[in-house]
Amino acid sequence: MLSIKSIKQTNNNNKSRKSEPGPSRNPNRSNLNLNQKSERKLDINSIRLIAPRISPKHDQNKRLFNLEHCPIFYPTIEEFKDPMKYFDSISSKLKSFGIGKIVPPIGWKSPCVLDTESFRFKTRLQRLNSMEASARANINFLDQLYIFHKQQGNSSFVNNSCKIQVPNIDYRPVDLWRVRKAVNALGGYDVITAQRKWSFLAKSLGYAVQRSPAIAFQLKTAYLKIIAPFEEYMNRVKLIQSPQRFKSPLDSLSPLTSPGPLSNNLNVTDESKPEISQNSDRQKINQTFGLPFITANPSTASLSAPSREWEESNDRGGEICEICGSDEDDPNILLCDCCDKGYHLQCLTPALQAVPEGNWFCDACILSTGNEFGFEEGQEYNLANFQLRADNFKKKWIEAHPIPIKKDLNGNNNNLELDDSDWSKEEFKKELELENHMEREFWRLVESPNENVEIEYGADIHSSTYGSGFPHVEKHPLEPYARDGWNLNNLPIAPGSLLRYIKSDIAGMTQPWIYVGMAFSTFAWHKEDHYTYSVNYHHWGDTKTWYGVPGEDDEKLEAAMKLAAPELFEQQPDVMYQLVTLMSPGRLKSAGVRTYVCDQRPNEFVITCPRSYHSGFNHGFNLNEAVNFCLPDWLPDGNLCVKHYKSLKKLPVFSHDELLITIFLNEKSPKVSRWLLPHFREMIKRELSDRENARTSISNLSTEVLIEPEDLPEDQIQCHHCKSLGYLSHVTSPGCPRVSCLEHSHTLGDGVKVLRFKYPDDVLEAMLLRVTNRSIKAGRQMDLTGIEQRTSGRKVIFFF
Repeated sequence: MLSIKSIKQTNNNNKSRKSEPGPSRNPNRSNLNLNQKSERKLDINSIRLIAPRISPKHDQNKRLFNLEHCPIFYPTIEEFKDPMKYFDSISSKLKSFGIGKIVPPIGWKSPCVLDTESFRFKTRLQRLNSMEASARANINFLDQLYIFHKQQGNSSFVNNSCKIQVPNIDYRPVDLWRVRKAVNALGGYDVITAQRKWSFLAKSLGYAVQRSPAIAFQLKTAYLKIIAPFEEYMNRVKLIQSPQRFKSPLDSLSPLTSPGPLSNNLNVTDESKPEISQNSDRQKINQTFGLPFITANPSTASLSAPSREWEESNDRGGEICEICGSDEDDPNILLCDCCDKGYHLQCLTPALQAVPEGNWFCDACILSTGNEFGFEEGQEYNLANFQLRADNFKKKWIEAHPIPIKKDLNGNNNNLELDDSDWSKEEFKKELELENHMEREFWRLVESPNENVEIEYGADIHSSTYGSGFPHVEKHPLEPYARDGWNLNNLPIAPGSLLRYIKSDIAGMTQPWIYVGMAFSTFAWHKEDHYTYSVNYHHWGDTKTWYGVPGEDDEKLEAAMKLAAPELFEQQPDVMYQLVTLMSPGRLKSAGVRTYVCDQRPNEFVITCPRSYHSGFNHGFNLNEAVNFCLPDWLPDGNLCVKHYKSLKKLPVFSHDELLITIFLNEKSPKVSRWLLPHFREMIKRELSDRENARTSISNLSTEVLIEPEDLPEDQIQCHHCKSLGYLSHVTSPGCPRVSCLEHSHTLGDGVKVLRFKYPDDVLEAMLLRVTNRSIKAGRQMDLTGIEQRTSGRKVIFFF
């Protein structure tokens, strides 16, 4: 573990101040020659393996954003014996915070059996300020703006460096993104001009209008020349577009394959006063850019509900014109360099005389730029090499950004209560100060438009491939912790966890994932797959800080994100499922979102609850492992999640209906039936209602087929339209390779339809009746137990 002491020693040995990390790739990485260091071994003696059992009084101290700490639980040895029973006992309190920390009883410490020499992993590259929601919307806007002006031939606004030429007003470049948002917030260009509010807008953006009245005119001109044409174009295209997501053209545009820093698409030039008449502003936009003649290329024609004809033509991959539908005059069909759809030159408006030089994109692809933002792949490391990379970065960072002097960042730490670990009170107090400093630095970097730092994170490493940090019963049969209930290899399938009824292993859910962090490596706001519980164990190393939001506030968080970056959600309705978007807890709190914090150290568990959004970052080199589990109280959230996935056309990880059926077939106890009944009843009633609707609404439904007893592969029950899994029933069409759910059978074309189902209607009704009877029996047993307690052992005879 990198401590204050080691940092001070480094400073004393080298008095020269290290230069600040570079704007894109941190220079520390270039100093690390992996080939030369391949024989290094992990320095385990420098890593923290255990943390002091801090009293809750410390963890409630005021901190950054005035966040309240999540609850910390200290189970007894007896309580710790049964994980699911213990989770159930604290779940009510946990859900009020979204996250919670569990500190094992004294003496419990599972050994980390990961082979530190053979274990290798690839990292993800994370540029922190491109992950902030509004920052990424800014990047997408600049990319779209560049592509638009370049394609329109407006050479005065673009150059060969793939940058937008922007004016320099009042000795600083215009922030086009802020100007655009400010104009839209005040009602748009026409309203601001009519009400003569350009001076007010310029002042709101921080310009000294009183010193130079010409600033307002310059700002208006910059908007008119650079932003207004794109806004006009975008509005025209959207008028005839239905909402559908497209692949980003950045994947195929050579100079723009990866979004750069916020300023990458900006090139500052001096602004001379343009000669534009205020009375003819809108006309000059149209004359200059020909916007009256620009209509949405009929790639938008393919945005309606897909028909069989559409699918067949789409499969022809640009062989036909998307406007006229003809495949004649092939030499004059222009292909979009993103989606490969074709357009006759003469069918475009305005018509093109020749194939343009360079890349050309259709309207839908231009407006979807940035949809596929994600992390690039980094280098491959072993733990020793990554430790060197992480420790070097953290040392140099703190040298360049030292902890502020005479500022107690963690409130009053004089009441710390430490156990007999190797931490001294004074040493731990300094570590807390460092942690608070790193937390402030992290959010400063996330929200900084100009300071660009790239971090590496070893995330989502499959334990089934690379091994788990916990001992496995097959590999370590004599190790007592191999059979421990808190071993993450065992926890998902422990008695009481509903994931034990999933028939196949799911990486990351029923099989743990490993995470290797360095300073500032981060995990963005997200919920767990299927809104399940998750448990994360800290094996060793530096602290991991978590932020959590109660499940009840999930929509509030999404609303705050949408308000900050509405364009992201417009382009990508499922952006919150991509694990790439950050927003500071301070901004969320200001938006009324309850947000809590948690500092996780070695040998501590962090639990997240169903529907709880959570995010966080690492303070330095560390190793964590995580997996999911489900308690019966998760079932309503799981059902809600499947419906939400369906609305977003997101593929579920498993079938919720299949899970309920499997529980029914394997658990016959009245106690299980009691909590299973309401969810089982909802499923059966929904399924029977959907079948009845299908039978009456599908006019060409020819027959019904009972599926063979064995479960079908996922691709044979997945609806090609909404991605839902039709475990109990789905629709097919002879000659069509696709499958649909009962709701979307019309997307299979005009041919005859076949309804396939897993169980006949009467069998489903019989299943429900059986669960109901078992549940009634459970109620009677509970009544008898209550009466026996009230009668204090007196003999009572019952007649049924």
